Amino acid sequence: FKEKAEANGVKVILLDPKMSMETQANQFDDLLLQKVDGIAFMPNDSVTVQTLVDKVADAGIPIVASAVPVGDPNTNPVDYVYPNLTALVTTNDIDAGHVAGVYAAAVLPKDREARIAVVEGAPGFSVVKQRQQGFEAALN
Repeated sequence: FKEKAEANGVKVILLDPKMSMETQANQFDDLLLQKVDGIAFMPNDSVTVQTLVDKVADAGIPIVASAVPVGDPNTNPVDYVYPNLTALVTTNDIDAGHVAGVYAAAVLPKDREARIAVVEGAPGFSVVKQRQQGFEAALN
């Protein structure tokens, strides 16, 4: 990302909140103070980050979420885009889980019952629940 952006004359500030919502919030405040031209980020918490997105939008700065939607994944549809986002770049994780489930069903033995272990990603991310939902649907 940084190489391509800088090759096009765009200065990049890369930050890693290390899965800390507090750190991500502080980084947003720092970026606002620096008066950046735009922010692209991966939300640490879909619900909590709404206030950060609102703050950035209120400042008139374009903001793009990547990989993880903004908003409550338990009440919003999988294709929901939070109104104050400029854009959301993500996959449909229910579909991605379904593809994995179809593949698993194709390679599992057909002559006996198979046990499947699911290793989840980071807790709290909506994609974990959505991928499992799609995976299980493909196996039923």
